[in-house]
Amino acid sequence: MDIGDGKIVRTIYDAKGQPTKIVEFKNEIEISNSDQFRAQLKIADSDGATYELIVSPRTKVISEKLWDEIKNAGGYVYVYDPATKAPPKLLTERPK
Repeated sequence: MDIGDGKIVRTIYDAKGQPTKIVEFKNEIEISNSDQFRAQLKIADSDGATYELIVSPRTKVISEKLWDEIKNAGGYVYVYDPATKAPPKLLTERPK
């Protein structure tokens, strides 16, 4: 996927739901707007898909740029704790 600056990025997202949803899971302390996210968000946009990022409870920071890109694309960010097996919780504020 050309992410807009002439750079081609190959990416495999973690899940694609039906009818149109792209899901990425991250278990990192800090998450920034990498080429991977830029490519996946561009794919979601071109496919008319919703983009969802699911993070772990250990995530302390999501970059403002990535948060804004997901929100501007109509996407969502959730936190999921596999230890509790509770449904993912929608994040309404960016972890800073």
